Amino acid sequence: MNNIKELLSKHAGKGNYDNVKECLKSEIQDMLLIIMLNAVEHSKFNILEKFLEEEGLLLDCLEFILFDIIKKAASTGKLEVIKLLYDNEYYDEIDVIAMHDAIIYNHPHIVYWLVENNYYPTLSDVDFAIKNGNTSLVEFFKSKEFYGT
Repeated sequence: MNNIKELLSKHAGKGNYDNVKECLKSEIQDMLLIIMLNAVEHSKFNILEKFLEEEGLLLDCLEFILFDIIKKAASTGKLEVIKLLYDNEYYDEIDVIAMHDAIIYNHPHIVYWLVENNYYPTLSDVDFAIKNGNTSLVEFFKSKEFYGT
């Protein structure tokens, strides 16, 4: 933390606003990532929900780390996080990440919800389910006739 203070002080002393802002933004993103991943892991979704209501720098920082939040949620089976982001219209961010990790980490409830909401597995996702003997997902994909599975 002292290094950050020194760096900020150095940039501020030179009157370099852009460097100060970028340094602060980077630190906020790092801290926010730790906070959000912990919140997801411990099912404290209200924290994520409150940050999604923010505007300005905090929301910008949160949007920068959404990829990591979605990966954590999908890989640990936290469908509530995926739904919360979906309700806040982060459709593109959810797209491939959530499906892929839900399949890899065997969270079919997330896969089913994603398909119900018009997200579809890639061919490599289907192939992964087949190679790993996830028969329930393979049968589900066949019933939906994705890519002729």
